[in-house]
Amino acid sequence: MPIQYNSLAPTLITGATVPEQADTTGSVYSNNEGRKATYRSATSGVVVTANGVLMQIIGSATKTVRITRIACNGILTTAGMVLIQVNRTTAAASSVSNAVAVTPRLLDTGNAAATAVATSYTAATLGAGNTLLASARALYSPATALSTGVEFLFGNRNGQSLVLRGVSEWAQITVATSSFTGALFDIDVEFTEE
Repeated sequence: MPIQYNSLAPTLITGATVPEQADTTGSVYSNNEGRKATYRSATSGVVVTANGVLMQIIGSATKTVRITRIACNGILTTAGMVLIQVNRTTAAASSVSNAVAVTPRLLDTGNAAATAVATSYTAATLGAGNTLLASARALYSPATALSTGVEFLFGNRNGQSLVLRGVSEWAQITVATSSFTGALFDIDVEFTEE
């Protein structure tokens, strides 16, 4: 089969075939970087005084949202273990305080704007119809010491991502520890849309 160079990725439909791709030097092209539009919603210094929702991502009316990574770090005035959880819910967070839109940023400026919506809160109650999908404890320390933080990966090891189908599905990141002081949380969510 001949090798072909294309400056743009070929678009395939069901049953279509294309020649094996080459790079600009004529070598067989191999790129492990995905071509799906990928975004990051990141925020830092979220002041939380009690357990509840730190951030939520609502699905899209026009795209399928696949969350691949959630990371949460931060500091406390007095070091302590904090339980971070990820839930899929069928309703938005309620009893919210200080809702702040977290604009999804494009990892490739050639991507269209994200259609999923992220919001952080200083206080919020977990939405109804929740299903716990991930849970981990981390040591959060004062700013002068090292905090461990948590990272949840979805879609690796040939598994599925955390998928949000439509605007009636949310992913909510919560702190499920009732006693802590001086919390400032940093949250980073990576997702694709297709």
